Amino acid sequence: MGAMRRLLLAVLAAIAVMPLMSATAQAAGCYGDWCSGKDPAATGCARDAVTVASVPLTYASGSLSAGPGVVSGSVDIGGDVYGELELRWSPTCKTNWARMRTWRTNQVFMLYTTQDTGYRQVRRVSGRGAEWTPPGDSYTWMIYSPARSVRAHVSGGPASPPISTTWV
Repeated sequence: MGAMRRLLLAVLAAIAVMPLMSATAQAAGCYGDWCSGKDPAATGCARDAVTVASVPLTYASGSLSAGPGVVSGSVDIGGDVYGELELRWSPTCKTNWARMRTWRTNQVFMLYTTQDTGYRQVRRVSGRGAEWTPPGDSYTWMIYSPARSVRAHVSGGPASPPISTTWV
């Protein structure tokens, strides 16, 4: 009888708290660790997200060849900025993910978010594939991380050696 009463009280307490939840929290398709490995846009977690760390993406050296519809030839691109790597945070879902914003490349990258425990989410980003068409945004799936440090990384393409944000 005591266990049944405690269960009933817990259910009633949960129902009483639901109206106090924010509209964003109610609209999100996941919460907490249930968000790990899920798409921040599809779940609604991206709605209240903020950038907590970022670093510009620059070409180390070399040249960018002209593509279709562009005058033939090449231009020296050493040091030119082609995008930005961001670490995103959703206060509603308590999750982080990496977002890469690019405007001048169609290379293949590995974009990943790493937690200080070693847990990570990785996404292959290709300028020639179905996942991404430049210029645009690409992102990893989320990591639930309200109390652990996290950072974003990108490698491949002109991002060699890998580029990382600070730990947050």
